[in-house]
Amino acid sequence: MKKKGIFVFAAFLIIFAICVGCILKFQERVIAKLEDQIQYLEEEFIPMKFEILEKKNSSISVKIKYYDMSGAEVGSSQVKLSGDELNFDFQVIKFSDKAFIFFPCGVSSDAVALVDETKIFSDYTKDGFPKIYDGMKFFDDDGNALEKEGVEQVRSQLSLYFAIASKGEFSNNTEQHGVIVHDLKSLSEFKKGFVYKVVCHPHSGGIEIVKMK
Repeated sequence: MKKKGIFVFAAFLIIFAICVGCILKFQERVIAKLEDQIQYLEEEFIPMKFEILEKKNSSISVKIKYYDMSGAEVGSSQVKLSGDELNFDFQVIKFSDKAFIFFPCGVSSDAVALVDETKIFSDYTKDGFPKIYDGMKFFDDDGNALEKEGVEQVRSQLSLYFAIASKGEFSNNTEQHGVIVHDLKSLSEFKKGFVYKVVCHPHSGGIEIVKMK
């Protein structure tokens, strides 16, 4: 009876190991697909724009709008902070040498510590998916549009990494880091009445803020 129990347990371990191996292989395939999709991104991606509504007496009020990959507005928010210099916090995740995705995290200032920043994840989220990646086109290795199942797999992977970023966690399978883009009086101050766009570069991981004409 004891030998039979050991045999059953050993068989269970083997089956479990096979299942884990299959899951990991599936995850690798999904991530590989996601890497392929990033290669199809344009050189520039503009997930958000903002306008300074008020800036005086060490107080800043800013209107933020979020956009998907087709340029459609998918959310907005208004934030008021004490301070003179505005900061935007991003999480950047690298999948390959030329594959980056970006998640706007929060807004802070020179008078507000990063740990106390105003979080903005929920401003562009729907059912756990970052709407700034709506409108993204999905292709297989041959450049053909993915079937519905493939699209759902890639979107699920985007949601997974978005959840990791929004919870302040880090994935063991990716290189992930924070980026702060901000307003410095000594260099170029954000001015009231102007609209600025945040330009992300998917193939280099760079982020810049550009004043719109």
